[in-house]
Amino acid sequence: MTVRLTTGGEVEVFVDLLFATSGIEREVIADATELEPFPTILVKLASTASLLAMKVLSADWKICLQDVLEIHQLLEVADLNDIERARELLELISERGYNRSKDLQTELAEYIARFQV
Repeated sequence: MTVRLTTGGEVEVFVDLLFATSGIEREVIADATELEPFPTILVKLASTASLLAMKVLSADWKICLQDVLEIHQLLEVADLNDIERARELLELISERGYNRSKDLQTELAEYIARFQV
């Protein structure tokens, strides 16, 4: 399940909370970068590889193109280490039974080929 929190102010900020959606939640947190957006407020920011793996899992060309667009954006900034780590995370998702009957490795390869990165 994903819960989206938003601010109601002039500048809208979105925060997504993920609960047991991919099977790699521990790895996402372990790989995350800690940052301090405001004094005394620390947050963990998911890595490019983690975001890429979760987007490949959730993407569906027929239902919502937003995930596909975000995969394209992530691939534009991902380096070889990010892509290799994303592959490892996709393997864990499949091993743990969260792959939703998708061949995640093939889908990632298809996105890489499609977006020529």
